[in-house]
Amino acid sequence: MSAEEDRLWNIVRPNSLDFTSGTALIEETEKVVEECTCLTRVPKLLSNANGIAHYEPEIVSIGPYHIGKKHLDMIKEHKWYYLRCLISRTDGLNIEHLFQAITSLELQARECYSETINLQTHDFVEMLILDGCFLIELFRKDEGLVLSEENDPLFSMLWILPIFCRDFLKLENQIPFFVLERLFELSKLPEENLTKSALDFFNKSLPLPQNLVLDGLVGMHLLDLLLPNGKA
Repeated sequence: MSAEEDRLWNIVRPNSLDFTSGTALIEETEKVVEECTCLTRVPKLLSNANGIAHYEPEIVSIGPYHIGKKHLDMIKEHKWYYLRCLISRTDGLNIEHLFQAITSLELQARECYSETINLQTHDFVEMLILDGCFLIELFRKDEGLVLSEENDPLFSMLWILPIFCRDFLKLENQIPFFVLERLFELSKLPEENLTKSALDFFNKSLPLPQNLVLDGLVGMHLLDLLLPNGKA
């Protein structure tokens, strides 16, 4: 066992769901990868020690690492529904505009992942659009910026939102934040702030520091916003 692996092993807490321990674990995980890469898989040492279920999404896949897994398919139809809602509500916006905007970010987005993503351009860009718009619309509905329909099952099943929160903060379940920002700008509502909407969503399941300063707070992805290395 290398010195780095030994250091990681010493911080592992098997079967722990405590957020403080989990945050420390993720921080240590990120130190292992190259500085130029922001989206990586969890090192096998950690997934073996803590159990792979701690690092894989439970009900929703965000990004390419877990796309297409059977147990995550149930949310895909909701992603398409939320995308239609976003487009129909935004004057002058259509799916072609979204594809054009995100295709221009494709190479930059691919470079954010620590391994080659074996998806064709259309499938990769479609994934970024579906996942990004789903996150943005979910944050808006949760914050009350957009009304949630009475028959929206994601808001009639209150147990599902805390699971979303856990899934959205898993290292292997991320898309670059600049993709979210681009999609957000194309559909922005008056006086809306993406970082605030995201943090308000997580704050309901994971109380954040009272003195957190939003102005200038940036991150490489959603998880990065909540870690101490998120820059303000």
